[in-house]
Amino acid sequence: MYWLYWNLEHQQHPKFVSSRRPEKTLIVVPVYPPQQKPAKDANRSDLYAVQLDDGTQFQLFSDEQDLGTFELPSWRDPSATTKRVLLTPLALVVDAVIVGVVVAIITAPYWGTVLIQNSYH
Repeated sequence: MYWLYWNLEHQQHPKFVSSRRPEKTLIVVPVYPPQQKPAKDANRSDLYAVQLDDGTQFQLFSDEQDLGTFELPSWRDPSATTKRVLLTPLALVVDAVIVGVVVAIITAPYWGTVLIQNSYH
């Protein structure tokens, strides 16, 4: 749970709300899967959301009126950047080994004959 309009205004880490102590002003908004906008019936809430196909956005509706499309909160995790920096040298070494093996396999017929000819001289 998070404050939708607060997050839109501040454009930073989302301000989440504890689900253990919901405030009286919070409205539970049901979210429906993509392409499954619910029919109006007694069970459907007046305020509801439909998740979009990309999985990072949803469309908010009040009764039948479209209130807009909103993005789910996301941000870069600083620890993910640290892991990426630490793993980059290892990834470069592995990539170099793979390229070296592929080049050796492709060129083996050429340098193999040279080695055989040099061993007899």
